[in-house]
Amino acid sequence: MTSRIAATKAKVASKVGDKSQLGELSRLANGLRTAQEAEHDLQQQLHHEYDRKEQAEHKYQRTAVRLREIRASISTGSSTALLAQLAEEVNPKP
Repeated sequence: MTSRIAATKAKVASKVGDKSQLGELSRLANGLRTAQEAEHDLQQQLHHEYDRKEQAEHKYQRTAVRLREIRASISTGSSTALLAQLAEEVNPKP
């Protein structure tokens, strides 16, 4: 790895006409690399947040469906049957 870095530095130095600008070019390259790494990290965070949002939406949809089911069973069934159904959901039998 060290030899690749040295070879790259030598290649850049041979292409830069004004040697006083070599330090400035190196500084700019390091800044670009840092900015690209930060951008990559932000992209990963964005994808993670999208995944979390999608999971929350799925949970919301499941809860909304369950709420509709409970409301429907309240309006059509007896309260003891609803309590038994909810108890079974909370404590399922193996």
